[in-house]
Amino acid sequence: MKIDSGYLDNSEDMQCPCGCKTYIKVGDNSMGHEEVWHGSVDILVGPVAVTVTKSSIDEGNSELEGKGDSAFDLEIYKLEELRHQLIPESIIFSFAMHCGLVPIVGLSQEYFKIFMYEPNEDLLYESTEFPLFVEPMSIEGRQLHISSVVALWMVINYDCFCTGVKTSHVEFGYKANFKKFLGEKQREIYEHHIKIGGLKNIESDVSEYKAGGNCGKFKRIEELLA
Repeated sequence: MKIDSGYLDNSEDMQCPCGCKTYIKVGDNSMGHEEVWHGSVDILVGPVAVTVTKSSIDEGNSELEGKGDSAFDLEIYKLEELRHQLIPESIIFSFAMHCGLVPIVGLSQEYFKIFMYEPNEDLLYESTEFPLFVEPMSIEGRQLHISSVVALWMVINYDCFCTGVKTSHVEFGYKANFKKFLGEKQREIYEHHIKIGGLKNIESDVSEYKAGGNCGKFKRIEELLA
């Protein structure tokens, strides 16, 4: 597991809070390309990326306090309202990994949501929101939702369980239509030059990816995929 350096005040000798005492790596989780979209994910768990809402960071471990310097920052609480941020993150991560379907997990204090993009077939998969805890709270306190824990475990170990895109999904005809709106130069960059690391503190001049308010640089892609 590697946590992005932009979310830590002190990265020395930090151990996993679950109790396993494994030392957590801290580094550069930025990805993309200077000439197209780029940003940083909060956590890399093997080949799975995780982006955490600011409310989860602010109210959780103070050592993970958000700096707000990433275009991948999730600004508000409800994950359903953050599709316009999680969708482009899923697309860029899939191109960066060069191995077809790879999961992106959007995580808040109460829920998580999964996105997977298949660049060869231009297919986007989106889950419902999974609750982390059982409601209402029992007298013993908050209990983890077992079905959600199993789902998250399967996502983290997706390379053991994922069989790829089914032929029926391709034949169904529902495309994300992302590639259709790329120019020849942009397509070349996405397919062959997306990278992980080395993209921190680089300003983007891709104006069509920008939007006002909390939307960051995501509105344009969301319009393409709506």
